[in-house]
Amino acid sequence: MSELVNRIGGLIKERGLSFTRVEHDCGLGNGTIKRWADQSPRLDRLVAVSEYLNVSLDYLVLDLSKQR
Repeated sequence: MSELVNRIGGLIKERGLSFTRVEHDCGLGNGTIKRWADQSPRLDRLVAVSEYLNVSLDYLVLDLSKQR
């Protein structure tokens, strides 16, 4: 899986949620988030997930550990 999907999965696990629950609550189709490992997500969908998980969009999409 991609870093994006792994990061989202970690947040979901920390909060005791499931991919299915997050997708449903964000108005996404079943399996949408895991498909982001192979397909680029739409910005509006990323924003919905980041807001739902209460993290910044930067946190989801950027690997800040590799930056100075």
